[in-house]
Amino acid sequence: MIAWFGIPLTLFTIYCVFSPPFGMTEGLQVLWVSIPLGAWIVWRATEPAEGRDEPAIERFRQFEVAEEPETETEGYRATKLKPKSRTIGLKTVVAAPGDLAFLLERVGGGTPERVFELHPKIAYVTIFRATELTISDHVTILMRLEDAAPTLSVRPLVTAEAPPAEVVAFKKDVEFSQRFQVVGKDAKGVRAFLSAVVRDALLDMPEVWLEVQGQAMSLSLFGAFDAERAKQLVELADVLFAEYGAGGGPSLLEPQGEVLKKKKKKKATATAKPAQAAT
Repeated sequence: MIAWFGIPLTLFTIYCVFSPPFGMTEGLQVLWVSIPLGAWIVWRATEPAEGRDEPAIERFRQFEVAEEPETETEGYRATKLKPKSRTIGLKTVVAAPGDLAFLLERVGGGTPERVFELHPKIAYVTIFRATELTISDHVTILMRLEDAAPTLSVRPLVTAEAPPAEVVAFKKDVEFSQRFQVVGKDAKGVRAFLSAVVRDALLDMPEVWLEVQGQAMSLSLFGAFDAERAKQLVELADVLFAEYGAGGGPSLLEPQGEVLKKKKKKKATATAKPAQAAT
């Protein structure tokens, strides 16, 4: 609705340019008022609606965890057991710990929509909405590392930009080099951290941003929140967390939280084994 104010503002600006009002000596002086006001109208008109992402965020919060199937029974009437699963409701917290959350400034900040705890004190999912001063909505996973790592940034390669002075090259990994730009002072340490396993995992989602500093690591995906893409981001983060995560790198795909429901194992139709022929 507020976008309609742009029409009278435009007409008012055109009129005032040719007929300066309010004691203005030049008509173009009206632009000092109309341009900021127009920018405000555009921002308000394009501002995401409050609660727009709530249904998708709630779908993401209900995290389905698969369990290993039990061994099939043996005997005359053998049965095969289908795997069990349970749905975990991720715990909502006020904020991630400060010694992890500082990385959010490196990926753009914004207004926090929700913060979920995957594992207490060591892994969190943060969902941010863009403001007039930030570039985009984003979902960022914050992780604590077991040991301090070299400071580095891995971001999608933008060929139009001049490369920074501290680019770390991966000449033997052509595909990775064509997709990402890696920045860090300790080139040797950065290459060791970005092992072949980590690089292959990042190539599965070449639009992500990876930030590492000390014992903090973040993995970010930009754009409007999408529950399925956010879960893919958790799957990618799980690979990195298994390599370097604190507390032994527990699986991010098996988060702690409230058990909302369990899917019981089901038995398949019993299959009788054929009797052996009498000898």
